[in-house]
Amino acid sequence: MKGKYSDFYAMMTALGSPLEVSELKELLCAGVSGGRTTSLHELTPSELSKLREQLRAQTGSKPAKGDKSRKRKRSAVLKLLTEYGVDTRDWDAINTFVRQKRIAGKDFYRLDNDELEALRRKLHAILRKRSTESTYERGRPRPKRTLTLYYPEASSNSVMYN
Repeated sequence: MKGKYSDFYAMMTALGSPLEVSELKELLCAGVSGGRTTSLHELTPSELSKLREQLRAQTGSKPAKGDKSRKRKRSAVLKLLTEYGVDTRDWDAINTFVRQKRIAGKDFYRLDNDELEALRRKLHAILRKRSTESTYERGRPRPKRTLTLYYPEASSNSVMYN
């Protein structure tokens, strides 16, 4: 039951029908294809999406989240927010911070992949700048520039600089 049809089977099970899952699948496939087939594999892409939407409406399930890259990007941003000092256990705090116009301008859960990547870069820059500024604030001297002056020999008639 795993694979590209696993969401169908999960939603059919969630319906709580007195029929067996295989019988329910055959009925649903026949209904959406106009009696052409009873197999999910033989449904056209448009029939599959129509059946998927019908099952989602009846079960109240959410659409699949898609790829794992979004999950990884969200996780990376949350880690950086923790380093910045935002309480990542509180979604209101996360949304309040991310909603600022200079940060992302919208709630965290509404950010798409490109916006998450831009936010990750922005947070890296903020943290990098903060770490260099705090290094200087801790009493460490800023790097010194050295200037080497070469003096002419004292026996020559040139002017000496001090």
